Amino acid sequence: MTGRNGLGDRRSDGARDRDEGSVLAMTLVMTVVTAMLMMALLSYVATVMRVQPGVEERAVASETARSAVRQAVHQQRINGPGTCYEDTQTVAINGFDAELSCVVTDIEFDNVLMRNRFGIITTTNRYDVGGVPLPPIWGSNGNAFNPTLTGDVFVNGGAIETLIDDFSVTGTSSDGSPAGIVGSTATYAGSPSPVRYSVPGPVPTDCTTAGSVYEFNTGGAWDCIAEPWTARAGNNADPTAGPWIYPYLPSVPTQTRSSTPISIPRGATTCKVFYPGHYPNPIDIDGGEAYFASGVYYFEGPLTVRNGATVVGGEGFHSGCVLDSEAALYNGPTQRAPKVHSITGNGTTFLLGDDATVSVTRANMILNRRLSTETTRPSEGISIRSVNTVTTDTADVYVPEDEVYAQESLPVVPASTTAYVDSEPAGGWNSPIVLFDTTTGGPPPNSSNVYEFRALGAIFVPNATIELTANNRHYQVEITGGTTSTRLGLDLQTQPDDPAAFFFGTKVNAVQSTQRIDALVTLPSGRQTLSSVVMQLNMNREYALNSWTLDVGAVGVDPTNGGAGIP
Repeated sequence: MTGRNGLGDRRSDGARDRDEGSVLAMTLVMTVVTAMLMMALLSYVATVMRVQPGVEERAVASETARSAVRQAVHQQRINGPGTCYEDTQTVAINGFDAELSCVVTDIEFDNVLMRNRFGIITTTNRYDVGGVPLPPIWGSNGNAFNPTLTGDVFVNGGAIETLIDDFSVTGTSSDGSPAGIVGSTATYAGSPSPVRYSVPGPVPTDCTTAGSVYEFNTGGAWDCIAEPWTARAGNNADPTAGPWIYPYLPSVPTQTRSSTPISIPRGATTCKVFYPGHYPNPIDIDGGEAYFASGVYYFEGPLTVRNGATVVGGEGFHSGCVLDSEAALYNGPTQRAPKVHSITGNGTTFLLGDDATVSVTRANMILNRRLSTETTRPSEGISIRSVNTVTTDTADVYVPEDEVYAQESLPVVPASTTAYVDSEPAGGWNSPIVLFDTTTGGPPPNSSNVYEFRALGAIFVPNATIELTANNRHYQVEITGGTTSTRLGLDLQTQPDDPAAFFFGTKVNAVQSTQRIDALVTLPSGRQTLSSVVMQLNMNREYALNSWTLDVGAVGVDPTNGGAGIP
């Protein structure tokens, strides 16, 4: 027993000794593993601390590039299609400089309904009344500002000396040559005066030979043709292949409207809203904001805008106090949109019949370019047009009867067979049918009251006069579709504050363009982040982003698109 117990005791002591050695080994192993983990963790922490600033820098640079592109897209939308708001620009965002570049890669220009228009056409046959010479285009004597007219000028008659002295002509003709002044030797069925040009001194007393050139002290050329003014009115897609298209009237608007607008609340103010249709009674917009929803308007009484009012016609490049969709769906507590709102296309066309005129005195009128639908196609590109239901052929002026072109599937009909009423301004052919005057009618113009008149389409009123009057520099004028009138008064005694705020004549507008915009951000390390967007934008400021890419960490990036743009 004892020996057995003693042996057993010895075995227990050995096992205990062996267990104590195992714990020591395990402790050593755990220490080594823990040390290795700690070394890995410390290495990871060191790597993170070393790399994190660079990662954050790249993240900030990426978002900076994106933000710069967003800003550029907004600026391009304000600028409109056709040109870049700026070719290159540097903006500071998030502490980095972003180099912005823009290149136009594609342009779609205005359709043929606005191509090759004359900048100015005057339709008077006689050069005087009661023996007093009447210049077809005139201003105040001794003006400090002689306006520049863009596009060919067609003068049917008048006092040439005054005509030449008061303005200059720029731009190009339909054949690509420099724009100039054209006179007519044509006769009409009635009794216009055969000698229609008054010129001073020993130079020829009239313009009777087709192709002859008249030189005056400005050195400008005066070309004579044997065609009447009607042969150059309107549009021509290709002057070498066919005649100009004399402007048609759209069909008579059928909805009769009240001269009292719908008032839509806009915060603390209201927006006076008018809807396309027939307005038999006068409209007086005295102050405030007004919006004419997109479509065709036919007026038989005067349209007066005064006392600092702002009127916008239709959706387009310039925004009004409401949108077409708001106007069409408005359902207020006391007023609502008409059931048949007749809103079509974009922009507006104002048709003037009976004694209708447009008078803007110390106020603002902006008519966005008319983009029509099939049923209102003749309104395309027309801002203001008079209605002529009979042929006027006198010793003073010749205007043929208009024709009505309802839509592609219907025949053309004489205006006299429709419900249109002939346009007869109260003062006759020598009185204004379109007037913009900053000298009377409301708060005087100053740095805070800059009055503007913009017609982003054609003004075709061959039976009466257009007059623009300003006696100081606080005004803006923009007419881009050309004008046709008996005479044209540009009584603008000074240049506007911003010389670029005056444009009178014809301009081929870009309907839509595609731009590539790049934003390049260079990191302190020299590495670069490039954000690029391809943007389509139309003339109504609607846009789509076709692609948007981000290249992080690229080296040697060329932000100029490799010169792939359109000059």
